[in-house]
Amino acid sequence: MYYCLLALTAASLVNIFKDYPVSVPPSVWIQYQLIGAYDGQKITLECHSQAFPKSINYWSRENGDIIPHSAKYVPEIIGDNYKVHMKLTINYLAPEDYGIYKCISKNSLGDMEGSVNVYKIPHPNAAVPTKIKSVAHDKPADLTYSPSSDQNGKRNFKNLIPKASRQFIVADKRGKLPGNCSGIDTHHFRTIAFRSFIEIILLNVFVRNALM
Repeated sequence: MYYCLLALTAASLVNIFKDYPVSVPPSVWIQYQLIGAYDGQKITLECHSQAFPKSINYWSRENGDIIPHSAKYVPEIIGDNYKVHMKLTINYLAPEDYGIYKCISKNSLGDMEGSVNVYKIPHPNAAVPTKIKSVAHDKPADLTYSPSSDQNGKRNFKNLIPKASRQFIVADKRGKLPGNCSGIDTHHFRTIAFRSFIEIILLNVFVRNALM
């Protein structure tokens, strides 16, 4: 609006108010041009424009396809004949929803567009996989032994029992280890003892079958 000031006489001034419309080509301003979001999220894109005569305003994808109102996309325009605030709400983001969105303003003097890039980020509640390095505490005993023969030709089965099976530590009833084993994993030694016990049983069966 412009104001006209007239001097009717040397001693008095008269203010005359009148609207003088001025044509303004569209201009677009976007505060957030990069928006990170995750699958399933609801987001709202915003765009501001100014133009006169009154502009036509809408949203489109990067390829130029106009985005209509739907349950998925909800465009909204708030403003007057000069200033317009454009919004686009996207419900439940899907993989195909990431990319460039354009807000476009057009009038008889031209057109102007702005863009918003929606990119994917990890879900804040998603479990982060962690790599756990497995370290073996003991090596499996090798049961593939061949009996040796002494000087008289008799087979000796003593070497069939692995040394690892003959040497193990057993905790007492309260689960306490001997004094020289403090700080060592009790469960670890119980596991070794149980495995060694099973190995000895299997070896005894093997020896009996070999002698029969």
